[in-house]
Amino acid sequence: MKKMCILILLLMKTLTVQTVVYKEPSANFEPKIEVAALFIEHDNRILLLHRQENKSQGNLWGIPGGKLDKGETPLQAVLREVKEETGYDFSKQPLENLGAVYIEYDDHNHFVYHMFRTKLVGDPSAVKINFHEHKGFTWVTPKDGLKLELIKDEDACFKLIYRL
Repeated sequence: MKKMCILILLLMKTLTVQTVVYKEPSANFEPKIEVAALFIEHDNRILLLHRQENKSQGNLWGIPGGKLDKGETPLQAVLREVKEETGYDFSKQPLENLGAVYIEYDDHNHFVYHMFRTKLVGDPSAVKINFHEHKGFTWVTPKDGLKLELIKDEDACFKLIYRL
């Protein structure tokens, strides 16, 4: 029985999908979607949103952002998504384009993750959560953010952006 349990655990471990985050797309990269996200910084902290349980990757923490609509640029998408999710309008201030990473969950589930960064000029407690999508927010240092249950592969992006 003990050998059978060990065998099952080993089999489960080999069946676990390994996500890969690339700085350049792989030869067989075929994205299904593109996502844009904004690292909003204030006093050496970044804003994280807590996803509603009924949403994709529910009950996890992530950077504000979302999917690009058809014909939308990553910059347009991130400005729209951040305003919808937080109430902050960053359309009149510069955003630093941090580039994109190419994420592969498996052989068929690929997406492009465009990243931007800006400093919040204003009240960090003035976040207006869209409760349809999120149930809360927090401001954390990037290092402390890694201690939270983050959406899949957000940790790799934190480490890349903040050299952790």
